[in-house]
Amino acid sequence: MTAAVLTEPSISNIVSGIVAKATVINSLAIRDTNAHNATTDTPGTYTFVADLRQLPGSRMLYVNNGLNKNVDISLQGSIDGTTLVTVGSSVTVTTATQTFIDSYQLPQLSDILPYASVTITAADTPTTGTITVVILAGNGGGSINNVGTISLGTTTVTGSLPAGTNSIGKVTVLPVPTGLIAAAGGAPSATNAGTETTYTIASQANHFIVQNNTSINVKIALDATVTAGSFVLAPNTTWIADIQATAFHLLTASAQNINGTAANNIVIMAWQ
Repeated sequence: MTAAVLTEPSISNIVSGIVAKATVINSLAIRDTNAHNATTDTPGTYTFVADLRQLPGSRMLYVNNGLNKNVDISLQGSIDGTTLVTVGSSVTVTTATQTFIDSYQLPQLSDILPYASVTITAADTPTTGTITVVILAGNGGGSINNVGTISLGTTTVTGSLPAGTNSIGKVTVLPVPTGLIAAAGGAPSATNAGTETTYTIASQANHFIVQNNTSINVKIALDATVTAGSFVLAPNTTWIADIQATAFHLLTASAQNINGTAANNIVIMAWQ
């Protein structure tokens, strides 16, 4: 059968930035497990092709599956509105469900397709109900791609992208301010003279400051044994770094206080 092309999308319902809609499957009663699309089931009555040249911006599908069986829905594209080609994979919509499918679930919605429709295939033979599929489009609205969770240390950010965006590019995560992390139980209050001292904090930190207020050099390594080639913190200098660490390994020629209340000690501050 020849597909019926919708050239005048309805703009009667404007919802959350949606400026146009085209019903490509209209209350279709499927009673088999065959593929149903714009060239089957009485084109122009139950099945249609959307002219996407009339649907600008972000796109998504609205599906009202009133069938009593699950269905798989895939997108079809065309350059002339007549010959349809299936693009991409399918999305499953469960029975008795109304849902939206965006370009995160079906990336081909963001493709450059002059005309489009869908193919619907039931997993098992439905015995009751109908299904309707609408293509929605709009500038500044429509679908939002959920990109899940971005974690930086213990700072977690849930993000989203506009429809049609398949990469997040550069993301700047501003950590939520937290308090200082205390020393772990049993952490020393002073370094050993001439041998390594391990100062452990209660949990892993992402940022820290080490200030050497003593009159001697302090060798330091993070989560590793101090060696001759370790970082050297000269007297009256400060080291500020954004590195994950839990244990500070220190080496001094003579014993030096750590985080003491008097002057001339080694100060260690860590936070998330």
